[in-house]
Amino acid sequence: MEMMVGVIAFVGLLAFHRLVLSNAIIGYASLIAGIAVLTNSVRVLAGFVQGTQTAPSVSVILIASTFGSVCVVTGVAHAYSISGWIAGRYLGEMIVLSALVWHLRGYLFRRPILVNQSLPSLTLISLGVSANVAQFVRLLCDNLPILGMTAAKVKTDQIGHFGLATLVLMGPTLIFAVIAQVELPQIVLVRTEHGAVARRMRRLMRSLLRSALLFSGIFIVIGVFNRLIFHFPIGDTLDLLIVLSMALPLRVTSLAIGTVLMALRQYKLSVYINSVEAVLTAPIAYYLAKQFGAKGAAIAFFLGSVLSLALHAGVLRASRLLSSNES
Repeated sequence: MEMMVGVIAFVGLLAFHRLVLSNAIIGYASLIAGIAVLTNSVRVLAGFVQGTQTAPSVSVILIASTFGSVCVVTGVAHAYSISGWIAGRYLGEMIVLSALVWHLRGYLFRRPILVNQSLPSLTLISLGVSANVAQFVRLLCDNLPILGMTAAKVKTDQIGHFGLATLVLMGPTLIFAVIAQVELPQIVLVRTEHGAVARRMRRLMRSLLRSALLFSGIFIVIGVFNRLIFHFPIGDTLDLLIVLSMALPLRVTSLAIGTVLMALRQYKLSVYINSVEAVLTAPIAYYLAKQFGAKGAAIAFFLGSVLSLALHAGVLRASRLLSSNES
């Protein structure tokens, strides 16, 4: 059902781009919607893996497929710039998705998928639409810096350096997503107990922050050592990676709050948060990219992470979803 709803959104945006408004950014947005379909499918299957209690056996497959995905995206992006980056993202997500489907083939193809008992209800479809829209807008927010560089007509080599730096973050980002996905079913089980949800959120936040700080420290040390000692030719990419990695603790904190919102079925709230973030971040990303190129896009990435955290934390507090645990 996730894939069905996502495909409808992708086709709708693509048709809007072709028939109504032929604009480069709308075109890229429609293509990003397609990536969101694959990303959502990976997320759903990762949660299913947790339910089958086979997570340890799939970890090696995930690591290998992710490494292959990064290599593919890097090579295609280097050869074809922004168009190659988007095509590479499709190929990369499909590699990871194919690995998960192969691992779960015994579960997924045990019985027909479209039997009457397995068809989703209207309520489930409505929740699926909201969840997919939230995922699409979130993915759009994450890609605003590179879209801003494209709109500002930044030099291809700078887009390549920035794209490569973001690809390096794909590894830790997948790890963070898996950690959140593993915790999500546990939060769902206690979603009627506000105190238990708050404790689970703090536990998830601590786990994510430890991982984020570890990766941030590694990337910063590598970048500084290269700047002072090694002087590798990918120095520009590493300089951008330092700035991007500083945003990881902010982003995982937002991820923890977003996971809680998903567990509480507050999909529309997630859509509103991400939509406001997109509206506020887009002009900033465009201006900084136009003025400072790839460095400006990296700064926009960091500022977007600050804004995302402020919005998620502010909405969670204002909504009083966990207010019962404060007594």
